Amino acid sequence: YYDTAAPAAAPMPEPRPSPTLRVIPGLISTQSVSAGTGAFLEPDVFDRFTVLENDLTRRAGFYVPVNGESMEPQFRDGDILIVEQGPPDIDEIGIFTLDGCGYVKKRGLQELISLHPSYQPIPMQDSILCNGKVIGVLEPDWIVD
Repeated sequence: YYDTAAPAAAPMPEPRPSPTLRVIPGLISTQSVSAGTGAFLEPDVFDRFTVLENDLTRRAGFYVPVNGESMEPQFRDGDILIVEQGPPDIDEIGIFTLDGCGYVKKRGLQELISLHPSYQPIPMQDSILCNGKVIGVLEPDWIVD
């Protein structure tokens, strides 16, 4: 069921550039999370890379690519999400693991919710793990190497 009366996810904050051009290291998952029906995740597999420092990249615990359309229009297939450590609040977007599959979804009271109306919510279960809160999308020109 898709609740059309549910409030839209809060817009992501605009990053403020650092006063001087600085770079910082980051960890990017070599596996994507599903904006759809789930993407199987191997144990932690990350590559190191370098990004420009700004308010969002400074807060990043890790970065993860999106695969699928269930979080459109806010997140699109191929976007790289900036994920902060800690759980999202209700109505915020997070990265979740269920039965070995990774998802990007909005946290509801008793379910994980897709933004695209074609996808059904996933009922909350004790086995769902939260891997972090999505705080934005990594812009391609922020990637240094």
